[in-house]
Amino acid sequence: MSFVVFGCTTVTGYVAADLAEYILKANPYKAEFPPAGVWKEAYPPPVVTIRQTNETHDELFALDSSGIEHEQTPGEWKFKYVDHYVSRAIRIPYMYYRKSDVDATQAVLIRDYFLIGFEGGHGY
Repeated sequence: MSFVVFGCTTVTGYVAADLAEYILKANPYKAEFPPAGVWKEAYPPPVVTIRQTNETHDELFALDSSGIEHEQTPGEWKFKYVDHYVSRAIRIPYMYYRKSDVDATQAVLIRDYFLIGFEGGHGY
């Protein structure tokens, strides 16, 4: 079994890449284009100058694979007003830049999380 995200080359990789793109586009927050190459740095800077265009085709978001966590304790999540049994949850950190409230030419680094719940399992 393999799992590949972003720029994958395996036969099943296109499914993972499509899912990743869908998840990032579903982000309800407004991301700004950071300076070219900012995600290649080990620690992205907390404040950057916003680019008006994406001429270098850099990504709006970055995943932080070093901060992925999982919770094995089963529980229930509400989704569309219905309780769903979740047997394991995964928390994946991602980062993006949001326009500063103080200076409209600057953006601040935001670190948020995706939560993935595996529904079903033993007590379902």
